[in-house]
Amino acid sequence: LHHHAILLVSKNAAEEEIKTAYRLLVKLHHPDRFAQGSESQQKMAAEKFIEIQAAYEALLGNKVCHKD
Repeated sequence: LHHHAILLVSKNAAEEEIKTAYRLLVKLHHPDRFAQGSESQQKMAAEKFIEIQAAYEALLGNKVCHKD
């Protein structure tokens, strides 16, 4: 996978740039936004959402702070 391409950032993007891109893409592709859409739209949104999350985790991995 090309994690940088999925998040639409350059390969030498700073951590903050990656986080900003992630937040924007998650908002655009969140499955809840397609709740009224067709089944295929909902499926595509869910798949894209998972892809974005995986790319973010792969790029930042342990750097991501998980708040409880």
